[in-house]
Amino acid sequence: MLTVVRNIDVIDGTGSAPLRNRTVIVEDSRIRSVEEGGWSGAADVEIDGRGKTLLPGLMDMHIHLNIPASPYEADKYDMKLSNKSSALGALYSIDNARDLIARGVTTVRDVGAHGHGIFALKQLIDQGRTVGPRIYSCGRGINMTGGHGPRLCVAADGPDEVRHQTRKQMMAGAEIIKFMASGAAAEAWESPYDVHLTEAEMAAGVQEAHARGATTAAHAVNPQSIINSVNAGIDSIEHGVLADEAALKLMLEREVHLVPTIWTFQMLAAQGSVIGMEAWFMKEIASRMRTHLEVVSLAHKMGIQLAVGTDSALPVNPAASVVWEMQWLIHCGLTNLEAIRAATLNGAQLLEIENKVGTIAPDMLADILVVDGDPSLDIKHLHNVDIVMRAGSILVKKGQIVGNNERMISDPNNPPDGPYPPS
Repeated sequence: MLTVVRNIDVIDGTGSAPLRNRTVIVEDSRIRSVEEGGWSGAADVEIDGRGKTLLPGLMDMHIHLNIPASPYEADKYDMKLSNKSSALGALYSIDNARDLIARGVTTVRDVGAHGHGIFALKQLIDQGRTVGPRIYSCGRGINMTGGHGPRLCVAADGPDEVRHQTRKQMMAGAEIIKFMASGAAAEAWESPYDVHLTEAEMAAGVQEAHARGATTAAHAVNPQSIINSVNAGIDSIEHGVLADEAALKLMLEREVHLVPTIWTFQMLAAQGSVIGMEAWFMKEIASRMRTHLEVVSLAHKMGIQLAVGTDSALPVNPAASVVWEMQWLIHCGLTNLEAIRAATLNGAQLLEIENKVGTIAPDMLADILVVDGDPSLDIKHLHNVDIVMRAGSILVKKGQIVGNNERMISDPNNPPDGPYPPS
């Protein structure tokens, strides 16, 4: 199958200036070439790209696809893990995945699920039985007893228990492992200034994960939790709201990514009451917003690699929030092209899959987003989704899922009719 996109401007994901009036040739699942000007060969599918921009599919490096209810619902569901809540979260996640691919998000890193239904969703997507982004998931995160995120985590105390839980998540299908290195303000019993899992505990889990090819992430809000995480060998810091210069310098030295999730904090401070957040929680979040923005700006100036992550707990937050997060990164000093890199190549590097996806270049998998307009001039043009490809297959046209993918779950088998009773 040869797909040719003609007369298209290309943003390759590296942060370089757009390539104007190119022809992008996709053969089967991969990008064959990016040609200057026209191309005279025949193609199975031809797309006219005039007035449009082609770029790598977007990546969300901090998301929660498998959540059993929306707080916008009048009848809120009990978030405690049970067979029923886990099943409900898995059902929601099918629709969440479809929303994401329709928005041009072709890869996600799921950093805490309500049960292991996330691995069932990944299996269905990988088998082509439903549509959605590539999923790299931790399954359930690892916290300490009484630590942050009990609804999305398993508790472990001491290095041996952390190592054991790391192995259990990987046995279930985890390709990343997430550790809770600090508190937050999500519950009344915790504080963002709390230090939770120790360096020794996380080091045991990180060693186990890295030995088996998994990457790692740490929820770390305050400086000491960041330092503990980096010294333990972590690959990314999530949030980093209260990071100081010493913690950021250590991150830069060890080449640790920062996934700041700015938008979700801004949303909670501004709209928390709509989703049932208590006044003390909103006040606590609002008190740290300026510091968070300053941290992200400093990290960028220092040269720390930033990756886009929304912390969207779907269906709580819209899939469009990946672009909103990019807008906040631009507010913190990134250029449009740097923000696009944060949502493409940087995410691929964090997942250690930059040899497969994240840029528009020959031999890369054709995870491609085509939008109307030019997001290098106005990042909001990323909302104007025209076409989405994943591994060369066109899954979305004019922002709508197409073809056999219109069904939530397809069955590739064709069972025979009957048998019928004698006539």
